[in-house]
Parts: sequence; structure tokens; C-alpha cells
Amino acid sequence: MRINAQGNFRPLWGRRARALASLCPARAGQQVALAGEAFRYRLRCTLVVFWGEGAQEPWYLLTDLPARAVCGSWYGYRMWIEQGFRWLKRGCFGWHRCRVGSAAGMDWVWLVYALGCLLVVRAGLSEACGVILWDRHRRSASVLLLGLMSLLVKCWRAVVRVDSEILSFSSGGEPE
Repeated sequence: MRINAQGNFRPLWGRRARALASLCPARAGQQVALAGEAFRYRLRCTLVVFWGEGAQEPWYLLTDLPARAVCGSWYGYRMWIEQGFRWLKRGCFGWHRCRVGSAAGMDWVWLVYALGCLLVVRAGLSEACGVILWDRHRRSASVLLLGLMSLLVKCWRAVVRVDSEILSFSSGGEPE
């Protein structure tokens, strides 16, 4: 959980709480991880103060993980993961429309979604050869979106080809 820098934190080795700002690393690119107690109700947790490269201010994070097992840069992936999940749920396969009555049924739904994602990403990777997938100055398509569009185009071409074969056959011509 990310917290503001105005609070106090008492490390396990300390007798009194210290201001969070006093626990900040000296320069960007470093982190401090301390076990202790936060807030007035003495929540036992690990404080991670992470100051990323190029960041203007550090992140103050509380976690239940041990201090040795924590990396502050993981928090940066949070928005990326949430946006990816939201896009998969609503934008890609319409998971929000799925109505499952049991946990066993959900296993099958997850299997179908996993295989669908695998198929779409594989198609996107084959389409992405020579395509720049990420450009900081403009929005660019992800591998998943490229694969989804590629599969839609292939399906559309197959439908058009079948329709043209049916039309040419019904008019007396030979199918190709």
C-alpha cells in the first residue's frame, strides 16, 4: 500500500517513531526496507522507501512481505497490470459478459481465455516482425492488439473468399 510521506514509522530496532522523510534514501536509484510498526494503531509491517531513477520523489510503501524479499520497483508494475487486466476483461474477449455458475465452470472459462490469449499473442508476434511495439512519443499497438487485428483480418478474408467462391460457382464458373 502506498502512503504519504507525512506520517511516522517505528522500526523494530528503535524505541521511538521517526518521520518517514528521515528514512528516505540519499539519492535516486536506491531503496530502504525496514520492518516495524506504522500508524497510531501500530500495524506490524515492512516499510519500503523506493526512489526510482528519474523520479522526482520517493515512494513510501507498506507491505506484509519480509524486508529481504521486497523490491520497491515492483509497485511500478501495478498500473500496468491493472490496465492489462481491465483491457483483457472488457476490451479483448468480453469476459465481463461471462456468467458462470460454479467454480468448475470457471476453470474451463480460464482455459479458453488462456488459449485465446496465446493464439492472439502468437499471431501478434508474427505480425510484429519489423514493427516498433513501443514508442514513448506516440501510442502504439501492443502485441495482443496486433494479434487480434491480424486474426480478424484473416477471418474477414476467409469469409470474403468463401463468398466469392460460392458466387462464382453458382454462376456456372469453376471454383478456384
